[in-house]
Amino acid sequence: MNLITTIDQVRAVIGSAIRKDSTFEILKPYLDKAENELVKGLIGAEQLAALEGVQTGKAERLKALTVSAIIWNGYQDAWFQGFYEFGGSGVNKQKGDKTESLFRYQEDAVQKDIVKKADESIETLMTFLEVNLADFELYKNSAEFSQNFGFLISTPAALGRALPEVPKSYRMYSVLRRFMERVERETVKTITGDGLYFSLKEKIRTGQALDSNYKALLDICQEFAAPAVLLDALPWIRVQITPAGARIASVLNNLQDETPVNDPQTAWLSKILENRIEHAKTRLRMYLNGTAGPAVFPEYYNSGLYRTNDSRKWTLPNNEGRKHMRL
Repeated sequence: MNLITTIDQVRAVIGSAIRKDSTFEILKPYLDKAENELVKGLIGAEQLAALEGVQTGKAERLKALTVSAIIWNGYQDAWFQGFYEFGGSGVNKQKGDKTESLFRYQEDAVQKDIVKKADESIETLMTFLEVNLADFELYKNSAEFSQNFGFLISTPAALGRALPEVPKSYRMYSVLRRFMERVERETVKTITGDGLYFSLKEKIRTGQALDSNYKALLDICQEFAAPAVLLDALPWIRVQITPAGARIASVLNNLQDETPVNDPQTAWLSKILENRIEHAKTRLRMYLNGTAGPAVFPEYYNSGLYRTNDSRKWTLPNNEGRKHMRL
């Protein structure tokens, strides 16, 4: 099954950059790959198949967002590979008789714009599904949903809210996801305890509505886990500091200004993240100890982790009858 079957669909999304009908033959393998690997892995095969044909209402909007995500991400892949050819003198750019190559700075600008729009198309698609989850049972019941929402920070938008230093980016989120499970266990679970931690995770995974207490808990847990996961990942990823915040430096296109942070910048960023972690850790403890009770977060209240305000008061030791040495 393929949602993109004509050049007109591509033009409707990308615009006048696609002029020749023959370009579709170059793009098609990359569009199919984006659909059958990237997008299917996000929304599930059944939900993707259900978008075939004419749709109405929210399903029509979902199909439009899905098509946009396929086209922009397929186009991004094709830009780096499909518009080059192998010849006797090595790899060359394909060039028509009446066209001119872009200057390097122009090519950089186009590539950055494509990467940005490819990221945004995925973020818009997944945000729409998150907001309208009740209307898409096929996605809600899919293994892909369980995987996508298997973490406390389950979307790029959630990462951006929890850690404003990281701009909302699917590329950044997808890289950090592989560190999340371990970091959650080593941060949030050590404070909440197993019972409350797994209770919160189950509500997120199954798409249950959260009451005000659980919403506040999730917000603080995300603010705790987000800087911790970036700090944990820093030694293994290429990060670039931009005016908008920290983002993944591109490794695909070798853009001239895509320079990863150096050691002093890494140390500076690490210090900021460590401060965020400690602040959120304290907030989480205070919130749980001030909110938990028999009816609210009973898993935490009945655990050995719960503390009241007077649980650990320090008292002057009783030294009556003891000998003291004075100088």
